[in-house]
Amino acid sequence: MVRAVHIDRYGSAPNALRVVDDAQPPRPGPGEVLVRVVAASINPIDCWRRRGYGRGLFEPLGAAVFPIVPGRDCAGVVEAVGPGARRFKPGDAVWSAPDPFRDGTHAEYVAICEDEVEPKPPDLSFEEAAALPYAALTAWQALVVQGGLDADTAPGRRVLVHAGAGGIGSFSIQLLKAWGAWVATTCSTRNLDLVTGLGADRAIDYTRQDFDRALSDMDLVLDTLGGAVQRRSLGVLKRHADAKLVTLVSPALPLTDRFGLAGGAAAAVAALTAARVSTRLRGGRQFRWAFFRADGDALAAIGRLVEAGRIRPVIDRVYPLDEVVAAHRHSEGRHARGKIVLRVAAP
Repeated sequence: MVRAVHIDRYGSAPNALRVVDDAQPPRPGPGEVLVRVVAASINPIDCWRRRGYGRGLFEPLGAAVFPIVPGRDCAGVVEAVGPGARRFKPGDAVWSAPDPFRDGTHAEYVAICEDEVEPKPPDLSFEEAAALPYAALTAWQALVVQGGLDADTAPGRRVLVHAGAGGIGSFSIQLLKAWGAWVATTCSTRNLDLVTGLGADRAIDYTRQDFDRALSDMDLVLDTLGGAVQRRSLGVLKRHADAKLVTLVSPALPLTDRFGLAGGAAAAVAALTAARVSTRLRGGRQFRWAFFRADGDALAAIGRLVEAGRIRPVIDRVYPLDEVVAAHRHSEGRHARGKIVLRVAAP
């Protein structure tokens, strides 16, 4: 038996979360590795899932059966390998952000497809390594896959990253600067020094200044907030230059929660199509949704940037596993600087 965090019901952190000592240990299947988790991060999606967000998608696919183990990324040590798994051996230090349609990483052990696992950057502690994978791969989908930026196309581009002090924002600033982009970001007064220290060329204190008055002619906006911020962001993009608004806030999961998997998917396609047409008509701009996707190759590329000293994790606080309720409350306060990390076990 192993220790793990369980979600027994949907609801608040004190009512829905518990740490158990008698969870069934997973076994690695074909092409999988069993990872002994040393540290894992708390991401906003963990709190949303705990409240029932996305159940219209996850329940029909069998990924929302109580007890649910939350957690979307981790750093740890390979304990065992399944049949056909050849990339790793027991004792290897690794990090991962695995497929979200299986048990999560807030447990002493987790089985992960070996293609979603990469060697942990050696200069990072397990806690530091656990702070990056999920946020980094989510940002990668937005900036690289949907935004079309990379080391060759980013130099000189003007990019606005909203909420630069958060997990996704703090990684995005560093990635874009490593590739030579000009980066603006929004944050609160207390985080101005943090984001400029990460490399931001322009830091806008949203409590004192409107970003859409301060900025114009941007090539890309990474929206992590949605709502009015998303709508106002269109106005800072270049006109008739295929400038892009890429948002991580979409109605796709809320629509599946409301209408079921098939109805929600159809409604989401209609919503995205309408948004793309409207955005194109407003000055030839592009509108994209981005979602997390497990991607070992991208994680390997991120690891190389970490090893080269171009990206560093930003950690707000580390909690022991027994304090997972406090960690969720901290995350829901929406004032964390960087990432919140759970220490699951000793290295």
